[in-house]
Amino acid sequence: AVRAAIDMGGEITEIDAGEVELGISIGVASGQMDVAIVGTDEREMFFSGPAVDGAMEAESAADKGQVFAPTAFADELPGATFEPAGDFVHIQEEDPDTPFGDGAIDVTLPEDQDYSAFISADLRERLTLALVGGENRPASIGFVMFHETDLASDDERVEVLDDMFRHVRAACDRNGIAYLGNDVYPGGGKLLVADGVPGRSAGSEGVAATLFEIVGCDGPFALKAGCARGYVFAGDLGAPNRRAYTVMADTANLAARLAAAADTGEVFVTAAALDRSRGTFTTEQGEPLDLKGKSMAVAPLRILKVEAEAETEVEIPLFGREVELAGLRGALERGVAGTRGVI
Repeated sequence: AVRAAIDMGGEITEIDAGEVELGISIGVASGQMDVAIVGTDEREMFFSGPAVDGAMEAESAADKGQVFAPTAFADELPGATFEPAGDFVHIQEEDPDTPFGDGAIDVTLPEDQDYSAFISADLRERLTLALVGGENRPASIGFVMFHETDLASDDERVEVLDDMFRHVRAACDRNGIAYLGNDVYPGGGKLLVADGVPGRSAGSEGVAATLFEIVGCDGPFALKAGCARGYVFAGDLGAPNRRAYTVMADTANLAARLAAAADTGEVFVTAAALDRSRGTFTTEQGEPLDLKGKSMAVAPLRILKVEAEAETEVEIPLFGREVELAGLRGALERGVAGTRGVI
C-alpha cells in the first residue's frame, strides 16, 4: 500500500494539466477493516473499522504531495524513510527492494457473474453505455454523514446499516433525487445524493428536503447533512472495464464540509440550495464557519422545518375550438344514445 501510494503521488505530478497544478494527499494505515453488504435488489457495500479510520485521519493531516500514516504504522515499514509529524509520520521513500507479501494481488472478477446490483439504479444505464465523458452542469449536491453509536454485535450493525440504506433510498425515490453511492468517513460513513446529475433537475430544493427527511429518522446512527448548489464536473472516470461516476468541484466540497460542520440531527444548506423553492422551508442563520478551501467564512442556513407546497387544481379554458368541441359533444351524446360513429 505504501509503495502504491508513493507511486501514485509521483504519477500525478508528471501529468501535464496545463496551468492547473495537480496534487494528491494520501493516508495509509493497517488493521481490522469491516465490510457490510446490505440491500436486496440494489446492494451497497460499507467499509469501516480501525484501518479505515486511521487512513482517513492520516490523509486529513497530510498536505498535497504527502503520504501520511499513523505513528504506530512506522514499525511495519523497516525499509521506509520517514519523519515524525505530530500523531503521524510523513513517509518520504519506501525501499523498493523490501519484499512484501506474495506479490501482486489478482483482483480479476468472474465474467459470468452479474454485479449490476452493486451499482446505484440511478447510474446503471449510464455506466453500461459507451464512455460518455464528463460535463459541467448546475446541480444540487447533498451529503449525509453517519456516526456509529454502541451496537451489540456485527450482525446488529449490518441490520441497522441495511435499515438506514433502505430509508435513504426510499427518501430519494419519493423526491426524485439520485442516490450516487457511499464513501468512508472516520467512525461511520457518508452518503452522496444529487439533483441535476446524472439526469435532469427535479427542483433545486429537492435535495435539501430529502436530507431533512433522512436526518429525521430514528436509529442507532447519529445523522447529519449538508447541501450546496452550483456548477459541478460530473462524469465517468476510469478504464472501460473499471469505471466510476464522479461529482467534483467546489460545490461538492462545500456540501461535504457543511455536513461535517453540522451537529447531529442538523441539515446545513447554502441559500442557493433553496432558490425557487416550491415548498416552505423554515430556517435560521447559522454562525459563520471557517471551512477548508474557502478564503472567506461561510454562513449556512439551518433547516428547522419543511412543508410541502399545497397542490392546487387550475382549470384552463379551451379557446378557438368551438366548432370542434361542439362536434365532440354531439358525438358523445349520440354514443350515449346507442348510435355508433367515427370522429
